[in-house]
Amino acid sequence: MKKLLILSFSIMMISSRRQSGGYKDATLFSWEALGDPVEITLQPAGIQDIPLMARKMVVHDSLLIAYSMGSENLIYTYNLNTGEKLNEHISYGSGPGEMIGISAFEKRDSLLFISCIETQSISFIHLSYFTADNPSVEDISRFYLEDDADGLTPISADQVVGLSFHPEKERFNFYTREGKLIRSCGEYPDFGEDLTALEQTHGFTSTLCFNSHNGRFYSFCKTSDLVEVFDTSGNLIKRRHGPDQFFPKVKQQSLGGTLVRASIEGSRDAYFQPSAMGNQIIVLYSGTSLDSRNRLLVFDASGNPVKYFQLDENILTFAVDETNTTIYVVTFEDFEIKKFRYE
Repeated sequence: MKKLLILSFSIMMISSRRQSGGYKDATLFSWEALGDPVEITLQPAGIQDIPLMARKMVVHDSLLIAYSMGSENLIYTYNLNTGEKLNEHISYGSGPGEMIGISAFEKRDSLLFISCIETQSISFIHLSYFTADNPSVEDISRFYLEDDADGLTPISADQVVGLSFHPEKERFNFYTREGKLIRSCGEYPDFGEDLTALEQTHGFTSTLCFNSHNGRFYSFCKTSDLVEVFDTSGNLIKRRHGPDQFFPKVKQQSLGGTLVRASIEGSRDAYFQPSAMGNQIIVLYSGTSLDSRNRLLVFDASGNPVKYFQLDENILTFAVDETNTTIYVVTFEDFEIKKFRYE
């Protein structure tokens, strides 16, 4: 009996150390690793006729291209030199040349990659489309995913990776640019808790982004401050946990019968909208359960923390102009487009 008690105590101690140790194969970092904040006072960008609620933006040469919610047209193009609105394109709807909503919105060379989570479709649109006065709807290629996914990002000219929607499947789906499923792979992070498949899927929802400088893609978790680096085959290269080192809070709940859902009540927001900035990655960070998103964290190509910008306002989204070392943001309260210079 004494031996049994000792064995049980040992198992409990191992489990306790495993839980307190955090994520398996992860290196911890704190705010000290990011150094003192770079204090930023946002300046007006001089953009005229701002859309109702710009949620995603990209910069291409002297153009700012923004996706707006709550408008008849979804995409607005501006001249950054003059602030003038040049065009509105792609109306809300399910017909030819229309879209219901946009989740991914990324520039790849001369193309704009767009995904629609509602229709599970992806599009590659030439950026010249958004400066044309009367572009053809045939210029918008639309392909439907063979298997549902979210958090999509292109990792080559002919391949896209995303997070699987299906709890019973592996973590990442790889597609051709026409939406055909190539393969699935990848395990969810382990932090010592037994999660159901549904809890894993919802607890580790994240946004993916690709860095063409080193051919790696990155996963920034939304409900835990977890940063992961993968090669284009989906193999884990590095896992970093910080700067606040919290974990997802997710619980599967029964809705009666065979219906279930995953509740994230009491969880905290972490990372949102990562974007390549040269050979670095910049990402919007909260760390709280409140609408507090006024910090932009910078990581190097290996996923190591570099520095962070502390903005004087909360923001919804941002876009990097690498040529002019300028970052454009949309403010949270007034939906204004503002900017700041970085080094």
